[in-house]
Amino acid sequence: MSHGLGYAWLPEHRIRALLEQGRLVSLPLTEGGSYRTSLYLIFRQPDHPGPISRRLAKLLKQVASEGG
Repeated sequence: MSHGLGYAWLPEHRIRALLEQGRLVSLPLTEGGSYRTSLYLIFRQPDHPGPISRRLAKLLKQVASEGG
């Protein structure tokens, strides 16, 4: 729900439709217009990750490399 005021760092892919509808507006910041963070994946058993852990790691790397 929006009330006309606010400020937040949101993933663009999650709010793209709202931006296109004009319901949200990106602020024209001269500095700090985007935010990046590091993502770490830690396996409980790093020497023998299971198939689900390997699949999750593959998907996370794929999404991270696509920028989304």
